Amino acid sequence: MMTKRIVLLTAGLLAGEIAFSQSTYVQINDTRNYSSSPNEYNQEIRGEFKLRTAMGISGTSLFGGQLTIAPWADVSGNNIHQFGFIDEGLFYRQGTQGVNTLHPWTKLLTSTGLQNVNGKLFLSHADDDLLTLQTTETNSWAYMQFLDPTKRTAYFGVSTANNLEIAKEHGGNIALVGGNVGIGTLNPIYELSVAGTVGAKKSKSPPPAGPITYSKTTTN
Repeated sequence: MMTKRIVLLTAGLLAGEIAFSQSTYVQINDTRNYSSSPNEYNQEIRGEFKLRTAMGISGTSLFGGQLTIAPWADVSGNNIHQFGFIDEGLFYRQGTQGVNTLHPWTKLLTSTGLQNVNGKLFLSHADDDLLTLQTTETNSWAYMQFLDPTKRTAYFGVSTANNLEIAKEHGGNIALVGGNVGIGTLNPIYELSVAGTVGAKKSKSPPPAGPITYSKTTTN
């Protein structure tokens, strides 16, 4: 009886020692030439050393690291999550098990600390996208738009004709408050300074109170 107790105690101590001495870090596997798929990850956190091209990340680095977090063994536990580390920055993507699909990489941080967004940048509150910075699908427009939950309320950006457009939609006004506005001049000396010809389809009669200063007049 005493012998059995000693054996059990020894086995328990060994088991405790083994558990205590287990690694506290994630080991990096050398899978440099292999492009892994979502179905290969099963309830684990796996670190891998890979060629950048094997990870499918754009850049100039030869090698990088990939960290995968797979919460579950199949799609019922939702997607897997991957981080890619190369000299150009930190990247993130998801993968779907079952259909075995990896989603595109998105750059989170650059090596210089500047943010480079692959796609639209959303500044949101709860479920509302209040502000987006984006280009159109053909990269013909670069613009910023302001949204409410159901529609766009305003935007400004550079059009295909290389015009800077400022637009207010669905009511409201455009107000420039404070300072002077210059058209054709970088040094406006009046609330509105126009270095050129002013054309209008109609004018208010009688004109509003206040002076109108002319520095140059032409008649046709």
